[in-house]
Amino acid sequence: MQRAQAARSALARLAYDVSDLDRAVRRFQIETDLVSDGTIGPRTLLAMYALSEHDRPKLNRGAP
Repeated sequence: MQRAQAARSALARLAYDVSDLDRAVRRFQIETDLVSDGTIGPRTLLAMYALSEHDRPKLNRGAP
């Protein structure tokens, strides 16, 4: 669920209509030359964070 929330937030900041998250993810994937499968995987998240201005994930050295 955390991944979906992060994607929804990032896509909203990128001016996507997130009322239908699956559709927004697929559209984003098409527009960024990713495989348009609707899966919020590592490549999709990386692309969202790379294009977004806020809330980028931070690595935590002590995290499990």
